[in-house]
Amino acid sequence: MADAAVDFAFQISRTTVAAASEIRPDVAVGMSVSRYSARAELSANVSGDGIVSYGGQEYAFNDPNDPWDNELGMTAQGSYDGGGFGWNFGASWRPLDYLTVDASYSGMPALTLDGSYTTVSNVMPGITDGDLNLDSILDSQPTLTEREVTTENDPLTLHLPSYVGIATTFHAPFMMATLEYRNYSGSFGFEYQDVAEGVEVGSGFGAEFDFGGVRLGGGFLSATLMGDSLESGDAGESIIIPMANLGLGVDIGENMHLDTMVLALPLQVFRLSLGYEF
Repeated sequence: MADAAVDFAFQISRTTVAAASEIRPDVAVGMSVSRYSARAELSANVSGDGIVSYGGQEYAFNDPNDPWDNELGMTAQGSYDGGGFGWNFGASWRPLDYLTVDASYSGMPALTLDGSYTTVSNVMPGITDGDLNLDSILDSQPTLTEREVTTENDPLTLHLPSYVGIATTFHAPFMMATLEYRNYSGSFGFEYQDVAEGVEVGSGFGAEFDFGGVRLGGGFLSATLMGDSLESGDAGESIIIPMANLGLGVDIGENMHLDTMVLALPLQVFRLSLGYEF
């Protein structure tokens, strides 16, 4: 009997400096630079339980009550850190008092993370090498497995897609409603050695309703599961990824505004921003 468990998690933090200005009463432009700091962690555990009977003696694997050391399985731990810079550019046009049109471009970096990955394996060399000989087992030390430790230092790369977006906002006395379309380029996923997992992001539609202190939003992304490589792999199955978010805003004095946003789908993200208007 065999048990296996794998956990891969990553966290990306973003620090942004932004500035915007009106160039006409109805037109404004802005730009921001962001520093992305990423951390990825991987842990895995595989264990095999069983019994080998030889010469009237039973040899158990992973049995804490067995007097001999016969562990069979593998554990792995990895931790990686890295970062990069991205930038955004946007323009806003307000042709009518109740209508605003925004266009933006977001350039996202590929984050290269450095770290190490250590594997501790307890294997049966005779089985893996194909020359197991039960007659070579010593009665005084019936241990069938060997412990192997390997450490790898290859970098881990996280891919984030860039996009061009356009949004239209309708202003009403009691709320604002925004409809947005984004066209993405690039993939969202990771690469490590010859393993690559992720999706090629296509386009996305979203809507958000701002009631002053509360914002509700949702939409979807179209994506394609990738094959052997995020950059040149065979295209896989097309999927639709739902999006949902909740935001809260609070005015602090006359010039400052505190915003929080929780993205529930497709990833759990919490964003906090503090704005100051000159």
